[in-house]
Order: sequence, then C-alpha cells, then structure tokens
Amino acid sequence: MSALTDAITEAGPQAVARAIKDDPDFQVFNLLWNTPEEIIPACDKMGWQTLDELLQWIRSVNRAVSNQLSFVNLIAPPIPFDLTGLPTVDMPAIHGAIAAQCMLTAEFRIDQSDKLYHLPSKAQWEMLAQLCPISRRNWVAEVGDCDDYVTAFRGWLSMNGLGNLAQGFGGLTMYDLFGGICGGHAVVLVMDDTKKLWFLDPQPGKLFEVTFPRLGGIITAKSVKVARAFF
Repeated sequence: MSALTDAITEAGPQAVARAIKDDPDFQVFNLLWNTPEEIIPACDKMGWQTLDELLQWIRSVNRAVSNQLSFVNLIAPPIPFDLTGLPTVDMPAIHGAIAAQCMLTAEFRIDQSDKLYHLPSKAQWEMLAQLCPISRRNWVAEVGDCDDYVTAFRGWLSMNGLGNLAQGFGGLTMYDLFGGICGGHAVVLVMDDTKKLWFLDPQPGKLFEVTFPRLGGIITAKSVKVARAFF
C-alpha cells in the first residue's frame, strides 16, 4: 500500500471513479481501469506512491497526446450502454430459438456458462460489432483467423462488463450446391431483444442473417449449418 492507495481506499473507489470518470484531464488514466475496484491495482502496478506522482504522470501524458479524445476512442472505444434494463432470456429459450431459426449439423453440440443472458437490440449488437478494436487486426492463418476473432470479441465484451449478453461461440459448416462440405467458419451467435438470432462476424464487424452462407470468403457456399454453439 501507499499514501495514494490509502487515500483512494479512504475515499472509496466508487466515489473516486464517479469523480474522474468524465473528467477530461483523466481520460488517458481512465484507460487503466474498467471497474472502480481496478483503480488501486492500476496505481500499484504503475508504482505511484503519492497523488502528486499520479498528477505529474497525467500532466506529462496530456502534454504528449495532442488529441486525447481520439486517442482514448482508438484504444478503448466507449460503449454507451450496460446490462442495466436489458431484458433477459434463459438457455432453454436460446436452445429452442437455435433449433427453430438455424439449420443444424447432425453432430450439433451446445453448451452454456450461465442460466440467464441479457438481450440487447439489433442496433446495439451492430454498434458493438463496429466498436470492437479486433476488427482492425489483419487476418493471419491459424494464429489470427476466424476463431481468434470470435474469442477476442467475446473477451472484449467481458472486459467491458458485457460478457453476459446473449452470445456464444458459433462454429459453422458450409455446403456447396451439391450438398458437399466446402468450408467452415466461426462467428459470434447472438440473440437480440426480439429473440431473433444473428451471425455476428467480428472480422468485418457486421451482422448477418443465420441463413447467409457466404461468410469468411467462402464464395461457393450455398447453405450453412451450425455445428457448435457455446454460450
């Protein structure tokens, strides 16, 4: 502990977070935490012992970064909503929707981590697809391909307190005109607040109908089936 973290503890991390969250001078500092509980560990890891040391760092960074708002939006795009007020859905309803709206392979598997999930609107899903920084990354075979984009997108949601949205890892199998397998792809299988399912592809940052087969550049695909859905 230090004089700085002692002061934050005494004031209360929640109160500190409210005080600095919208303060333009703290924009870059606020990249170091997502929840109030992370403020003290962030200060400890940065090695600041006093408030003066923290403020000196903030002044130095603010002088060095000429356009702070653009910098912050590039590193951590703000998400203008949270789970508050969103409707929920249980896993049996999600399973039923997948069976009703998607074509499934004979080996289809489904798994879950929670009992209830929160439902954003389609517009909110589209916003998340466009905001996630992973879409800026170049595709690399095996080490940075579709499943890695999906994993990164889902981790980004969790880092921003949205891991309990109705979304799961969707493994797809594509079929050509003659019914032969012509490829596979990974997407985020999401449900909106009307209980409609979508394929969210983090690579282009877009939503697609669950009947749309030509994902991942597989132009010969004429149909698509869901092989795995891990929520």
